[in-house]
Amino acid sequence: WLPKARGLLTIKCDVDLPVKLTELDLKPPDKPKLAELFERYEFKTWRRELDGAGSGAEESASAPVAREPAAFRANTARQYVCVSTEPELDAWLGKIRAASLTALDTETTSLDPLRARLVGISLAVTPGEAAYIPLGHVYPGAPDQLPLELVLAKLKPWLEDACAAKLGQNIKYDQLVMRQHGVDLVGVDDTMLMSYALDAGLHGHGMDEMATLFFGHKPIAFAEIAGSGKNFIGFARW
Repeated sequence: WLPKARGLLTIKCDVDLPVKLTELDLKPPDKPKLAELFERYEFKTWRRELDGAGSGAEESASAPVAREPAAFRANTARQYVCVSTEPELDAWLGKIRAASLTALDTETTSLDPLRARLVGISLAVTPGEAAYIPLGHVYPGAPDQLPLELVLAKLKPWLEDACAAKLGQNIKYDQLVMRQHGVDLVGVDDTMLMSYALDAGLHGHGMDEMATLFFGHKPIAFAEIAGSGKNFIGFARW
């Protein structure tokens, strides 16, 4: 394999070229041909540059991308609840089943979805209204929590319903975590992928950056609460 690898990695300098070096001089661009290619492959920034509209970086600096007004405002009434009883869980089951779209997030013990265990599940159906279902908090004095098996048994039909629309950030992670718990999470859309598809190179697509961009809200960084390095405290312990 080593001689073969060396051959593959060596630049060949004895290849016959179909053109002469003098024919490779820089020539004026074929704008009609470029315009056709840029339109076909949706290279919008290059298409604008071809028309003399400037580079994407210049546009980004001089004219921020227009955004629709955010539905969530600072004065939006907020009702955030911690679900710790079965009647409360049943009430929220009714809400998510009736909702046209539900935001879903999981809190876990690890960034590795194949090792992570569920610590809690968050649900939201309208701006300012959300629920957190604690499942695996182990800090001293932690309140009573519903059994994980009970919660998953009640949520599983909804989680596995492809017609029940769910939305999450980096939802593939949550799908893998749920799969480790015997649940096939389907019917999902991903805000991170949506952001990338719409504005791939204009900004980052993490939750904190998008919250600031779309809602003018700077979230509390996870490291500010959980710490980092030797001072890190896992989510299950707070």
